Amino acid sequence: MRDRTRELRQASGSSSEDEEGDDGGTMASTALNPLLQAGRVRAALRALELKVEALEQLQEAALGSPLPPEGQQRDLQLHRDEIQELTQEIRCRLRGATHGAP
Repeated sequence: MRDRTRELRQASGSSSEDEEGDDGGTMASTALNPLLQAGRVRAALRALELKVEALEQLQEAALGSPLPPEGQQRDLQLHRDEIQELTQEIRCRLRGATHGAP
């Protein structure tokens, strides 16, 4: 199985400054890779939590009015779509973390 650390860093937008030319630096950067992935997953989960809270507030406001305006319905759908995209991203990151674990 080949090491895809460099490809994953490029895909996630990380710079190559973390890598060093000798084997010792590469070993250290690959050891930090799972920790970086875990930090990114945790940050994405926090963002998801905030988006869900915002959606709940919008839903409560919509349920509180007899006939919610059209703009409010669009906002609700937009929040739902953003939550779905974020959950897809989190799933991908978790799969990458579990497949990349030694």
